[in-house]
Amino acid sequence: MGGGGSKKKAAADADAAPVYDPVAEEERRRRAEDERRRAELERKRRESAVAVVVQAAARAMLARRRYHGDLKLNVKRTHIFREIVATEKSYVESLETLVECFERPFTAAKVLPEVELKTIFPPGLATILLTNKTLLEKLEKRLETWRWASRCGDVFVEIVDLLKAYPTYVNNYNAAIAILQQHQENTPAFAKLLKKCNGHKRVGRHDLFSFLIMPIQRVPRYVMLLTDLKSKTPEDHCDYESLCVAVKKLQEIATLINERKREAENFQALLEVYNSVRPPVDDLVAPHRYIVAKGILMDYGDKKHPAGKPYYFFLFNDIVLKTSTQKSDKKGNYHNLKERVEVCKVKVVDINLQQQKKSRHTFQLMGPNGLNWVLGCKDDEKKMQWINVINEQIQAHNAKQASFQDFKKHKTATLKGRDLDKDDDDDDGGGGGAAASVTTTTTTTTTTTTQC
Repeated sequence: MGGGGSKKKAAADADAAPVYDPVAEEERRRRAEDERRRAELERKRRESAVAVVVQAAARAMLARRRYHGDLKLNVKRTHIFREIVATEKSYVESLETLVECFERPFTAAKVLPEVELKTIFPPGLATILLTNKTLLEKLEKRLETWRWASRCGDVFVEIVDLLKAYPTYVNNYNAAIAILQQHQENTPAFAKLLKKCNGHKRVGRHDLFSFLIMPIQRVPRYVMLLTDLKSKTPEDHCDYESLCVAVKKLQEIATLINERKREAENFQALLEVYNSVRPPVDDLVAPHRYIVAKGILMDYGDKKHPAGKPYYFFLFNDIVLKTSTQKSDKKGNYHNLKERVEVCKVKVVDINLQQQKKSRHTFQLMGPNGLNWVLGCKDDEKKMQWINVINEQIQAHNAKQASFQDFKKHKTATLKGRDLDKDDDDDDGGGGGAAASVTTTTTTTTTTTTQC
């Protein structure tokens, strides 16, 4: 009985034990994997949502910063553009004053020959006035609707070719100033009319000279203003590229104008020295010459004046003029010419004479024909300035001479080579002689141009 019961219990336990089902197990694994994947996707979705929120916040912050930055730049761009328009308006008014208060009265009065009047008021002046009136009209229209996306660089790109009349005007400026100065001093009728025109209420505190130089100053002003505007314009702005083109083209014109302006200023300085020195130095006003320094120096080298005598010196890049201190007569102030020497023929020596235990701050200038100037300055600083500036001109001349000699040697060697080629070509019946002739002509021309 007891044994039978045990067997029945064991059989019941066997029936109650779970039976392994591969299909069910695979289903459980599949469901677990799906659950894990759903959890992973949910996690990524949440992370992505957070990232989207963070990126949106970052973009909003950058947009706000960009907006505020653009807002500040727009304020600056607007300010610069308003200045461009305002100065252009003032400039056009000045050109109109030049024409109406000076050119027309002088033309009507006929106080000067027509050729000289056209030199002072060249035909290009009318072209410049018309061009700038057109430019002003376009700029004012842009100003009426000015906003962040507005442009002005394209206006200057369109008009820049018409501004090429400016260099032609500048080329005429030197002669115009010379004529004005000559007739202002020597032609009473001209001087009287000029004084009357300068007194016109529209002229104000200006005069004819200041009006004539305005076109020379205007294009460099464009370059400065547009460069400033470009610096306040982002590279992705619709106006940036056109501003770059406008600045580049205007810079080319401004460079040419500045060169002409320097020539005009140098011409004016040479003319002033020419008019102040007696007897006149006939060849003083020359294209290659410019004034470097001028001032009073004591000359202690004259035995007649052992205590020293003051002279006024003009130092140019190639010559030195020793003149008397300024004198006056009915014709005005002047300097008497004492000596002239070429810079390339002098030598500077730093010395320091003593007189009554007091330094004279002297240096010595020696040259041909027994030239021996012992020159004194008021202090060592002035002395060193004179010594340095004279040595600079000597070194510049020597460098040019050395460069010319090297060039000459190179050309001579080239000529010899060409001569050999010529002989060979002659044997072959070639045309080497033409090449040799061209080289000879070039060498001769260069020699003539670079003579001191």
